[in-house]
Amino acid sequence: MLTTEAWAVPFATANGARGPGDDSLFSTHYFINSNGMWDIKQAADAEHLGPTSTGTKIALGGLTITSSLFSADDSSHSFEATQNIEIGMVTDIHRSKCGEIATTTTVHPTLNTMILSTKFLPTPNPDPACTTNPVNFTISLWTFSQMQTQGGGLPPGQKTPLVFATNAGSHFVSRRTGDNSPREVRAVLSAFTDIMDETDSDSEIIVSNSVKLADDSNFISEFKTTISISANRPLAFTTKVALADNVDQSPASTSIDDLTLQALETAKNLNRDNLNRDNRDWWEGFWNASSISLPTQSKIERFYYGAQYILAISSPKNPNSPTPGLFGPFSSWDVNGWNGDYTLDYNFEATFYGAFSSNRPRLTDAYFKAVLDGIPSARKGAQAIIKSWNDFGGNFTGDSCDVALHFNTHIGPFGSGDIDEEWENPWGLKMHWNGLFASLLFMSHYEYTLDEVMLEEKTLPLLRGLISWFECTMSVDDNGLFVDSPDSAAEGQIVSNPIMSLAFLQRAAKFVTDNSEADEFTKSLGEKLSPFQIDATTGAWLNFDGATTDDSNMWANYPIHPGEYYNSFSDTDILQTAQKTSKQYSVLATGRPVEIFPAAVKAGVSDGQDPSVGFTAREIIDGMNAFLDNVMMENLLPFTPAGGIENVGVSRAVNEMLVVGEFWGDDAVVISLFDVWKFTGESATFSNLLTKGNFLVSARFDGKVGETTELKLKSYSGMNVVVVNPFGCDDVIILDGGGKEVDFEVEKTPKGEGLKFKPKIGELYDMISGSSC
Repeated sequence: MLTTEAWAVPFATANGARGPGDDSLFSTHYFINSNGMWDIKQAADAEHLGPTSTGTKIALGGLTITSSLFSADDSSHSFEATQNIEIGMVTDIHRSKCGEIATTTTVHPTLNTMILSTKFLPTPNPDPACTTNPVNFTISLWTFSQMQTQGGGLPPGQKTPLVFATNAGSHFVSRRTGDNSPREVRAVLSAFTDIMDETDSDSEIIVSNSVKLADDSNFISEFKTTISISANRPLAFTTKVALADNVDQSPASTSIDDLTLQALETAKNLNRDNLNRDNRDWWEGFWNASSISLPTQSKIERFYYGAQYILAISSPKNPNSPTPGLFGPFSSWDVNGWNGDYTLDYNFEATFYGAFSSNRPRLTDAYFKAVLDGIPSARKGAQAIIKSWNDFGGNFTGDSCDVALHFNTHIGPFGSGDIDEEWENPWGLKMHWNGLFASLLFMSHYEYTLDEVMLEEKTLPLLRGLISWFECTMSVDDNGLFVDSPDSAAEGQIVSNPIMSLAFLQRAAKFVTDNSEADEFTKSLGEKLSPFQIDATTGAWLNFDGATTDDSNMWANYPIHPGEYYNSFSDTDILQTAQKTSKQYSVLATGRPVEIFPAAVKAGVSDGQDPSVGFTAREIIDGMNAFLDNVMMENLLPFTPAGGIENVGVSRAVNEMLVVGEFWGDDAVVISLFDVWKFTGESATFSNLLTKGNFLVSARFDGKVGETTELKLKSYSGMNVVVVNPFGCDDVIILDGGGKEVDFEVEKTPKGEGLKFKPKIGELYDMISGSSC
């Protein structure tokens, strides 16, 4: 497993040339937000998320440490950082001819507190110029903020600022549910210094920065304190940053001022030892959830662990805190082509594609809250659109119209994104399947965890409201089929029957029908919804009615991923269409990887005989390596052109190259192993990957002999399981936790003979090949 990643920036090449006197090169910024995440960048590289043509992005509040040790003409100055993902820690080092400054940074895994331990070590026998003046360390607590909007500036009629991140100072976001009490966030700073070579006493500097930002604010709020020492003396000091957040106060029973004092007290009482203990315990539990080993594919393995790490530090531990927008919680100089909101036409959801199969479902909690908080706005939006259509001569009435939900393409936390806030791009109001896209992860949550409470209280009510929109608005053609028109295949592309809408609606209707008492309309969609269009020449799906392959792209594969109306155990002709669609529209090295790779894997690998039918296993593996060559950064971020962290969702494709499980009949889950990997001739091992039906699976594939050599399975549902025989012979033995043989039945599946048995909940089963194999 990858545990550290290091990168260096020589002075001469630090993000381009810098003129004399540009002291930003000699600062380092550290960032924390109320979700408990951080990032580190050289200050010259810390132009957070903008400004761009679509509006300045919010900068996460943070801390800057600046030293006077370096000068603009010091060519020996260099910067390097080491990121330890095993324990969530980063160390950065500035070096010059006069000395070395090293800072180790850790954020507490559950408290909104960051600790920085900084050491200055002077160079032995330095150049006399190094000791002429004292060394000053300036510690700055600051915030930069402009309220996030589409198109820049605060649009007319926006009642409250729309804030997608929280940082130093105070921010306000109106709650759309409950009492509409404001949410405030403030930051406090405490710094402790210890002169290492002369005294053990500490001098304490305590600073509280608590500046309220006006609704239309766009300014820098900063507090600075300076530590000054002789240039030939070592120094060590600790800096702590804590955030006060009233997100849990509804109504706000505790004032933000009291919460600020509590946060400061928390920071004062938290030392490096107990932080390290808490941090070690949390990360140990996180990494023990699952693992993979790909001995011959180190690049893919590196990406995989980096993706888990980025998802972990991008997911608030408190589900009431807002999950970050498309860029995660990071400060970055990367080019940004859009805003940092929650974009529902795939970007927001894609980040979480791999969370379930990686056995880390809790990382999606804040995602669900963001969508559920938007339900009042979605209901209001549906009524507004229906009224506008009726005002122009429509006749959209009935019970379904009264309870319909319609999500905008772009939403924010706490229910932000009302239709009358006027910050939504107008085209986003004409994409009627955004809510269905957002619901896919809700369905996945149940399929992987079988959480009946969330199913009944959250998922089914959401799906019924989304389906009601289409019951209210769809027409019926001459063949008696429901038609979704007008709708959009992409923002600004008005079409009839976009495949996204049809695929997601079919999935939602089937899910509701399978898991509850569905109404007649929902049950009828399987037969009466317009079919997916197929190109007569290529055999690939098309994006909408009347489309050509030139009008279509990899979104045409949405019926198999992420829609999952079909899956890797579907009929052969359906999978062949999915394979042709993947091959038609997907350029593995340069396309949209989070869309391409999961669909290509789920469609199944090609035997290579017909180059138009899908990708071979080797093409998928080589294509993934080429994609990583193009996007993988030194700090483990699989960069998305124009910005964002969505590519971490490619981890789902990695998981499903190793194991996949789908519901089978009325009472079972079918599990298949190494569907892609076994065709590569390379070894692979995984532990505790999660399949649908709440099964944990661990297995080993020996590439030299081309066989599965170990297989362990544990069920947390008690459902029947059908395991496609991975051993290449019929002599298979299943042992329960006590070593007793378990009876099983042989059942045919599209991927070969399956071994069916009913496991006990929580018991670990071994499946081994018999002596005759």
